[in-house]
Amino acid sequence: MFLSKYLQEDFERIIQKGHLSPFEGKTILITGASGYIGSWLLKMFLYFNLTSKYPCYIIAVVRNKEKLNSLLSPFNIKINTTEYLEIVEDDLSQSSSLSIDGNIDYIIHCAAVTNSLQMIEHPVEVIQTSMNGTMKLLKLAHEKKCEGIVFLSSMEVFGATTDNKTERCTENQLGTIPLNHVRSCYPESKRMVECLCKCYASEYNVPVKTARLAQTFGTATLPSENRIFAQLAQCAITSSTFHMHTLGNSYGNYVYISDAAEAILMLLLKGEPGEAYTVCNEESTMQIKEMAMMVANELPDIHFHVQITADTSASAKYAPDTALRLSSSKLRALGWLPKINLKETYIRMIHDIKTQKGL
Repeated sequence: MFLSKYLQEDFERIIQKGHLSPFEGKTILITGASGYIGSWLLKMFLYFNLTSKYPCYIIAVVRNKEKLNSLLSPFNIKINTTEYLEIVEDDLSQSSSLSIDGNIDYIIHCAAVTNSLQMIEHPVEVIQTSMNGTMKLLKLAHEKKCEGIVFLSSMEVFGATTDNKTERCTENQLGTIPLNHVRSCYPESKRMVECLCKCYASEYNVPVKTARLAQTFGTATLPSENRIFAQLAQCAITSSTFHMHTLGNSYGNYVYISDAAEAILMLLLKGEPGEAYTVCNEESTMQIKEMAMMVANELPDIHFHVQITADTSASAKYAPDTALRLSSSKLRALGWLPKINLKETYIRMIHDIKTQKGL
């Protein structure tokens, strides 16, 4: 398996900490395995299998098998020849049940629409993917008597706040979500699914936990990624001007991908069924414009210009401004501790992208 320096380091750190040992010989189902977090976790388990005496058996659920194949091929992984990998093609937006033969020990439900333009143009499908997909997985977890399931939610469920609060928000401190905005299809459906998970834990004893993720990125960023963090990385590589289409006043909460992976593994084993846990690196909270200036001016050997060209008419395409500052205290109480701050995140991500491009 070909890996960049930092991606291999990420995997090795997780293995050396013993986070993957409890999953030896287990069957793990990952949905959204061609998305960023899902594919990162898939590669992590495949890497672990190279040296494990008792490899994991991984079931990857995707909408398009060929897309997954194209994502894995740069890592010299051929899905048709990997003994411990099964690919299941399924459109989770549909209400039909998900049929999987054999035992399933753990489920990591990553599948979701994360593109803001899709949220505007196809809001019904966004809701269907969230609701129908999660219902399928919860039913499957109940049927298979899974040992653990983690649903990946989003920090957007906290809603918008305009208060410059100095204290950090914990899991039960939710703000408002405007129901008359089409883009609210994403956070509202995530809220409903979190409630659905709570209900399945209560009524059917399904050991489901929710990982309420801050924006997650780092190594192995997908070639198709176009969110702000990826645009900033590309500008850093090409020394191109970064055009910011908002004023950048909104606060962002971030977490490095391998720190998020450790949190997900920990929740599978230690999280309380029916509970939600915020996954964020509190040291990495800052305004979007602050992050852009940091990447442009504070990384070694990287300099580019940030130009604010805010378009108020396009505001509906973006989440509302928020002063939200998240607390990860509930997750930290389980023993989780993030290691990579935002500046180091960009250093590692940029190096990884350049390696993959042969630069």
